[in-house]
Amino acid sequence: MLSQRNRERFWVLYFGFAFFWALQAFALLGQWMQVHELHALKINGRPYISDFVSFYGSGVLARQCLTRPTKIYDGPTQIDLETKLTAPVVPEAPFSNPNTPVTFVTLLPLSFFSLDGAWIAWGLTMMTASIAILFATFVRPFQHWFPKLTAVTAFAASYATWFSVRLGSTSCLLFPMILSFWYFLREGNLIAAVAVAGVGTMKLQYAPYLLAIGSARFGWKFPALFAGLCVILFGICTLVLGLDNVMSFPQAFLTNEATSQIVGVQPEKMQNLRGMLVLITGSDSKPVHIISAGVCLLAAGSLFFIWRKLDWKDPVRFNLLASATTLLMLVSSPHTHTQDYILAYIACLLLFIVADRNDTTIAARDRLILKIATISFIYISWLMFFLSFIFELIKVQPFALWAAALAAFVLSLYFKDAKQTSDPKTE
Repeated sequence: MLSQRNRERFWVLYFGFAFFWALQAFALLGQWMQVHELHALKINGRPYISDFVSFYGSGVLARQCLTRPTKIYDGPTQIDLETKLTAPVVPEAPFSNPNTPVTFVTLLPLSFFSLDGAWIAWGLTMMTASIAILFATFVRPFQHWFPKLTAVTAFAASYATWFSVRLGSTSCLLFPMILSFWYFLREGNLIAAVAVAGVGTMKLQYAPYLLAIGSARFGWKFPALFAGLCVILFGICTLVLGLDNVMSFPQAFLTNEATSQIVGVQPEKMQNLRGMLVLITGSDSKPVHIISAGVCLLAAGSLFFIWRKLDWKDPVRFNLLASATTLLMLVSSPHTHTQDYILAYIACLLLFIVADRNDTTIAARDRLILKIATISFIYISWLMFFLSFIFELIKVQPFALWAAALAAFVLSLYFKDAKQTSDPKTE
């Protein structure tokens, strides 16, 4: 074990490296924007279009609906707008934009900015919200300012965070939403938990998990209020986009997930079970879709029963289960890309809080493993990115494998702790 002096030196080095790494990484995004290579560029002669083009386009199309009828899910309409936004780079294939109606309405304010201005506004807003919620929730109990600052810096320094901001992805919104959901769930705040779960309709692939866990915590009130909120959101989207557009979403979503004739889905790069099955079988086939959807529902149902038995007054078991659940959401969801692993930092933070406690039944060796696994995530995430060409050759989805392994270890600790707590003490 390190001495107190060496521990202090370690954390100073850890903070310093993470801070300057994050500073350089985000400065690189500014350079790309200056040379107009942030949203569209050519790599090895082939066009690369950032996800933010479709998100920004969602806001533009939603705003058009306020003044004239616009078919937001119409292929030619989306392609025409995308071509204008990415000029002079021309997409080599149609880019599907199957965002939910809620996403279109939520992103409407971005249309008042230019493409670059909207990206800056979105990134700054989401990062500010994420850091503010970190300080207001799970980082708040830290007694000294240095560990608080280190926790926030580690979040900003991970590859998943940088990549999510670089793409202007809705995963930027997913992070503060899931972080808030766990906090409100722990505090027993039903209304707030339902509200942030409603925002989760922007990422439908994670909705089954939130619904199952919220129902386990609050009973029938959670799905009832969630359904009521969805009706309200449906009404708002109908007013803004029109009923025809809202009703067209299911078909647009299913078409996007089932076809390989458009860009933007890339199942072979998904960091989840589906992505692993695609690498193993060689195709994103119907059986792969069925297995992925089945595992998603099975995982959500299993988590419902596990969460129902949780002792909500035990912060250690809560953090363990919330961490494992977050990781399982990423692995078992039918649509998880690398940028979604911005959520993995939530698991790392909660697990470090557990590992840093001495008043638990968790063995010192297991707590040390948790510490190493969590504080190393920011470096492992970048390493997995830099070595991605190797993982492609050996057909491995590194983020998914890492998350699955850590989730299995955390669940073993959770059930071991629960068993030790329930067993009568013997002399």
